[in-house]
Amino acid sequence: MAANAAFPTTIAGNVVTNTVDGITWRYLVNEANKQVRILSTSGKDTGAIISTATAGTFYIPATLVHTNGVTYNVVSINHNGLGGCTSLTGVVFPETTFAQTTGDWGYTSGLNGKELFKNSSNLVAVWWKGPQTVSSGTQPVARSGRTTYTFHNCKALKAVVFGPNVSYSSNGGSGYLMFQGCSGVKAFFPKARWGNMGYVMTNSVSQCKPIFYGPGEDIDVSIDGTFTVATAERLNDVLSVAENLYTHCRMTPRIAVTNTIEFTEGLITTARTKHVDFASLMFSAKTQTQLDAILAAVPSSVPVSIDPTGLTENMTIPDDYPNVFVKTVPGVTVKRTAKGFMIIVK
Repeated sequence: MAANAAFPTTIAGNVVTNTVDGITWRYLVNEANKQVRILSTSGKDTGAIISTATAGTFYIPATLVHTNGVTYNVVSINHNGLGGCTSLTGVVFPETTFAQTTGDWGYTSGLNGKELFKNSSNLVAVWWKGPQTVSSGTQPVARSGRTTYTFHNCKALKAVVFGPNVSYSSNGGSGYLMFQGCSGVKAFFPKARWGNMGYVMTNSVSQCKPIFYGPGEDIDVSIDGTFTVATAERLNDVLSVAENLYTHCRMTPRIAVTNTIEFTEGLITTARTKHVDFASLMFSAKTQTQLDAILAAVPSSVPVSIDPTGLTENMTIPDDYPNVFVKTVPGVTVKRTAKGFMIIVK
């Protein structure tokens, strides 16, 4: 085990055992900086940090109350720290910084460590929030020393969201086969912070669809879980994982649509939007059926912009949708009627 300043250089004789909120933790202590490094349940530097029978959603703690009653920051978790937890369905990482470890100790340094979730076969969704900000001149973001087999054999995995300040370091070029054994995963990466994706995605293309977000992309993601989308494809990507994020990470995606999206059957339905909070919506609708489908899928309080370009029939907007706005286009007149708004083709 490589030395790491201020943490013990050996595990033997330095493991602290403490039960907090019903969970027994074993960890090493950096007393000077009030930090802890979580070990396995057996007090080793590899293996699950919680009972492998843990079911449902698990929240990685940002802090732990030490035996002296003082709150310490959690800065890293064990190699394979959530592996083999076959009843785990969701994991949420906190809005804090996990320090990068010197050398290969524990591998993970917090984020995406080697075999971190390996064989957690019922894991469905992971939401890694990460720190709120990145300080100038430093990199206080979760980084990976190794990403090899991170989600190996997580056969139920469907959604992974990395927060905007979570970054990746290939650490010399290792970190491949990240999604080996998975199928149909959609993973959202902040493009500016995930440089050498060739290593991450090696032999993983058929197992995971990487979706890069940030400046210049057609999607962005904020620390609070707001997805800003500009295309139908990206809206579909978010809606396709929304229920999994809600059910297994207790996350309600908030969606802001910034460009007019062409209506396609099945893209926006009540079933797909029941666990989504829309900030705004922009759609092109050509028929009453299309308009009704759009309005039925969102609460009446959501600002909805309708582009009637190519309108093929008159359409009525009910008066209980006061936040619907109709784009002005040639050949279409909008009139208020007793029933609401009627869009009339000239």
